[in-house]
Amino acid sequence: EALRQSEGQLRLLFDTRGEGLLLVNAEGAVAAANPAAARILGAPREQLIGAFDAAAQFELLRPDGSPYPHAEFTAQYAEAPSRAVRDVVIGLRRAEGKVAWLNLSVAPLTGERGAFAGVVVVINDVTARVEAERELRQHRDQLESQVNARTLALRLANARLTSEISERQR
Repeated sequence: EALRQSEGQLRLLFDTRGEGLLLVNAEGAVAAANPAAARILGAPREQLIGAFDAAAQFELLRPDGSPYPHAEFTAQYAEAPSRAVRDVVIGLRRAEGKVAWLNLSVAPLTGERGAFAGVVVVINDVTARVEAERELRQHRDQLESQVNARTLALRLANARLTSEISERQR
């Protein structure tokens, strides 16, 4: 009875988290996906659960917006599955074409005797933050350009005035 109650509590926690959670088994198949993962990834849970290499379903982007080759993305996890990876930001182009920016953390799961049993993937949608940062960079670049243009104009005006003063003093 206590075990059943504990499992129910863990299921409730898993299903109600705001972060997306994927449990991926040692073979690379998604064993479980919570509703937040489905919402964030823009794919039904049924499409995610059982899928081998769920990332292959999506076009991935690097933080600079350039394509992130699928093989390169998955290699970082395949090479060291027992190592935790935290705060990796990637772009994911959803089926409708919109890009969602995600912060991923991956932690290994161990089974009996410490054997590798899979990974848990925590997914946070950071689209608003990434877009705000991009907008701030654009405004900063625009302001820097205006400051540089004004500085050049002032230098030219100063050079003209210096030249006029020199001519009047002669």
